[in-house]
Amino acid sequence: MKRTVGIVVGVATVGVAVYLGSHLWAQQGAAPAGHPASASPKTRIALLNLKYVVMNYGKWKQFTEQLKSQYKTYEDRVQALNTKLEGLKQQMQKAPDQAAKDQIEKDAKNTQREMQDLADEAKNTLGKKESDELVVIYKEIAAAVSRFAQANDIDLVMHYNDATTEIEMNSPQNIQRKMVTGATMPLYYKANEIEISQVILGMLNQRYGQPAAPAAQTQPGH
Repeated sequence: MKRTVGIVVGVATVGVAVYLGSHLWAQQGAAPAGHPASASPKTRIALLNLKYVVMNYGKWKQFTEQLKSQYKTYEDRVQALNTKLEGLKQQMQKAPDQAAKDQIEKDAKNTQREMQDLADEAKNTLGKKESDELVVIYKEIAAAVSRFAQANDIDLVMHYNDATTEIEMNSPQNIQRKMVTGATMPLYYKANEIEISQVILGMLNQRYGQPAAPAAQTQPGH
């Protein structure tokens, strides 16, 4: 079984929420002398790279390490069966008669069936664990974002999924993904004012007792 445990951050992954908020203010008639018109209220918006936060959250990183360890046990069992299957193939070549060949072929089919059953068990068991944990992680991130937004008077937080390293940011695969998908991706924004991915990750890791997070990937335009 040559598959690796996929990290879903697309967790199938979580879609980008887009909301454009605006407040319209209209004044009826001219403002009285000495009373200048009030400035239009502004909507404060922040951006969060969900993939960056999930991939660097200590709780998720620890979980994926445990998942890899559990996956390795399945992989070892499948490898043992594969070795057995190779041995049966060699026996088939040396079988003295048809009856012996039939028995070896039967054993081979049973071994292949065991391998498939193990692969299905690993997919169902570990896949469910991963999906369930991702729901927990997402809820914790949403709660942290809510606390941060309320504490900093932010009206709207939009999340997106983008590369977390310079190499990944400029990779053909990532650029192609942006070109062919319909998701909204930030092309320019004032990171120091509205990007809160690293702050939220720091809040989560601090509560989880983890060290400081790596710097978030710098976006074009700032």
